[in-house]
Amino acid sequence: MNEMITKPMSVVRQEFIDNLTSDDDAVIIGGDGTLHRFANEIRNYEIPCQMYLYKAGTGNDFSREFKKQKLINITKHITNLPTMIIDGHEELFLNGTGIGVDGEVCAIVNNMQSSKRGLNYFKTL
Repeated sequence: MNEMITKPMSVVRQEFIDNLTSDDDAVIIGGDGTLHRFANEIRNYEIPCQMYLYKAGTGNDFSREFKKQKLINITKHITNLPTMIIDGHEELFLNGTGIGVDGEVCAIVNNMQSSKRGLNYFKTL
């Protein structure tokens, strides 16, 4: 009988990164949240290969800058990121963070019943 072996995420992450070579390409599937988490998870590792994002999120704010590309090379975009300390924990931010008025505007827009278009941000003001 096969037994499921569980490993801590840090071990899985280290094994994954250790097995990457410069001949590999790694693809992350998701949106802004996935990309944010990925950037924070690999922050102290040297990744030897090209990293790509296959956009599959709901908002895709980051990937929107790349127009109609479905597969985006993010290698140069996930290094040297700005940081912010939240509740004593330092986080990297890829495409922005907001507090105060801008955060409130985003919350209102996200809860609007109408379709989410750029003009909605101005309607909230």
